Amino acid sequence: MEENEGVFFMSNAHEPPSQSSKSLSNSDASYIRDWKTEGACAQLYLSRLQFNKFIENNKKNSTNKYSPPKFRYRYLKEVIILYLINNGQIFIPLRALKCIEKGINKEVKMILREDKKKLIEYNWNDNYTHGKKIAIKENIRASNYIFLKFHDDVSIKEIDIVGLHIDHLINKNSSRISLSPNNESSWYSNWGLLKDDNKELIIKFHINDEIRIFLFDYSLQFQEIKERIEKTCKLQTIRKLKYKDNEDEFITISSHEEFRIAYSLYSKNKKLEMWYFQ
Repeated sequence: MEENEGVFFMSNAHEPPSQSSKSLSNSDASYIRDWKTEGACAQLYLSRLQFNKFIENNKKNSTNKYSPPKFRYRYLKEVIILYLINNGQIFIPLRALKCIEKGINKEVKMILREDKKKLIEYNWNDNYTHGKKIAIKENIRASNYIFLKFHDDVSIKEIDIVGLHIDHLINKNSSRISLSPNNESSWYSNWGLLKDDNKELIIKFHINDEIRIFLFDYSLQFQEIKERIEKTCKLQTIRKLKYKDNEDEFITISSHEEFRIAYSLYSKNKKLEMWYFQ
């Protein structure tokens, strides 16, 4: 399977929510083409793409402000295409998704169906070695979800239009839409509902003689939390943070897995304190 960067035509299937069509432009962070037009799709650039240990960030120093990773939704074909930095493509049919969940700060999680991951397809170019292809596929297989953070210039309205449409089709295809005797739909939406993940994480952060309070969405990755702390506190790269365990001993956090262990204590004690020693 290969996704052409040029114009493509699609017909039949379901009409998406209405949105004025935008023309294709390399200078735009996003566009949504009307379902009746040629090349009907939605395309939104990403600032971050992650599944399991595989991470790609938008190159901030790139001469082109809008460059991959990016998200393209061919809604008439019910397929999502993720473009990687070197223009590798990951094709994810909606049948491979359990649900899609909206977080804060233009963040979205696409929850994968374990039994449908085999439906995911890939397209590579010469930039991808055999080892890199295998690594990407293995990270997809090992991940429960795909994390997307959309570019700052992508509007919330566009994210909502695309997300709600995907959510609607996932629920419909999963036969979770049924009509009651009075013809009212019993469909419910996961959009905006992160279930158990919809938690605000409060971190009490110790730096030198100061204490700072940070509020994060639980869906954030450890690297993103570090970057936000670095920016707010005007620190250079933080390599390690520490927290105290139940025995009041300092434990180092240097990975997302270790951060999740620290968060398990937060879930129990309703707090998480972290220390940075220069």
